[in-house]
Amino acid sequence: MNPLRILAIDPDKRFVSELTEAFENDTAFSFSSASSYKEALNFFRKGTPDIVVSELELPDSDGMEIIDYIKSALSGKPLISILTKVKDHYSQITVLNYGADDFMTKPINPRLLKKRLLGLARRLSTHGDEDVIEVGDVRIDYARYMVIRNNSKVELRKKEFEIVDLLAKDPNKVFTREEIKQQLWSDFDDVRNRTIDVHIRKLRSKLGDDFIHTIKGVGYRL
Repeated sequence: MNPLRILAIDPDKRFVSELTEAFENDTAFSFSSASSYKEALNFFRKGTPDIVVSELELPDSDGMEIIDYIKSALSGKPLISILTKVKDHYSQITVLNYGADDFMTKPINPRLLKKRLLGLARRLSTHGDEDVIEVGDVRIDYARYMVIRNNSKVELRKKEFEIVDLLAKDPNKVFTREEIKQQLWSDFDDVRNRTIDVHIRKLRSKLGDDFIHTIKGVGYRL
């Protein structure tokens, strides 16, 4: 199995040095770093990592510009994880709505960081380099965050799309609300079951009442 290619973008030299030490002897990862937006762009011209881990506050830009560049110029690949000293919930919600795949705050234990990155990597292995996969009468377009059913194209919000993606990974599996929260929300302890139900209801209104089945007392399946 090829190592997971990680690019950390952070101006904090001490923090990057700690990450470098944590990753250098781990064969599951290939770790590189950049201290600025400009340096990251030079890295992207040489090759595309699997996951970018970026600080929000960069000397010549911010993490939002990194997200925008990856989503536009690189078609959403690599995945993006924001790891920042900024801790307010407004920033977290804004960043995730803007297109980041994960949000973490400093300080963070390197072992926990690795687990979070490996969790993100499972998304890569699910559909590989394919932009579209089919599950029954459903087509999932990863490039456009869109689901196509009965020849009708429906654009979804980020979290709605992630729920469809999760359920589609194993269509016969019933996912409990706890499983959905733990896999899709970084702050899952603060997420109520009611939040999951609201997202499911919105998906049904867009894609049909029979799109997601409720298994009473257990959870949901596609």
